[in-house]
Amino acid sequence: MPADRSLVAELLSRPRALVAGLVVATLAALSPFVAIGVVPPSLALEHVGHATATTQLLVGQPRDLGSTGARQRYVTTIVPLAQTLADLMSSPAVRTLIARDARIPRSQLAVDTPVWQDVVQIQQWPSQGKRDSELLVEGAPDRLTIDVEPTAPVIDVTAQAPTTRQAITLAASAQRALNDYEAELQSVTATPSAYRYDVTRLVPIAASATGRADLANIAALTFGTVLFIWCGATLFLANLAQDIRALRRRPQVPT
Repeated sequence: MPADRSLVAELLSRPRALVAGLVVATLAALSPFVAIGVVPPSLALEHVGHATATTQLLVGQPRDLGSTGARQRYVTTIVPLAQTLADLMSSPAVRTLIARDARIPRSQLAVDTPVWQDVVQIQQWPSQGKRDSELLVEGAPDRLTIDVEPTAPVIDVTAQAPTTRQAITLAASAQRALNDYEAELQSVTATPSAYRYDVTRLVPIAASATGRADLANIAALTFGTVLFIWCGATLFLANLAQDIRALRRRPQVPT
């Protein structure tokens, strides 16, 4: 590149490369928000889950702790019960109850259950059936992430949805659906009333949202970064090609 030519002038002298860079940067900036199809060509708006709501669920005490048997059952079974319920939240039965309570199609709801760190790695991998169901809801706009306290009967719930209101509704539905499922299960198994458990909300639902301005900033940052890299690569390759051509035109000195 001649010394008297600026980088901007050098880019403007290559309009095709510049336009191509603008197109690539635009597609990169829109990729989180738009589903781009190639065959056939298509554009479809995607639901971007940018609002979250969190809460904690307590797998509650038996309704009566007056007897020694009730207290012993509570101490020895309550934490494993909470862990089991946390795993069951991704089951078709519980997921259907949650979706119904939140008034959303079950196909739009994904539930990620805990990954247990105290088992061998191969046991942490999902089974084929579970992985197949995860793939069906991989791009779902509504998502629940479930964790559980290791030494307490507490289930941590994080709900993600396109709006704050939807996220709060989803977190509340998780508690109500799990409580209904547990109540129905105890009724079917004829569990004595002294040993029945409730699933209650331990803390209020806390919500947070990423506003439109934040999403616009992410898109702008992505656009600028991709365009900068594209322009830098264009100038580098153009000057490299120019140097190679100049080297080839240089007369060969006989040896």
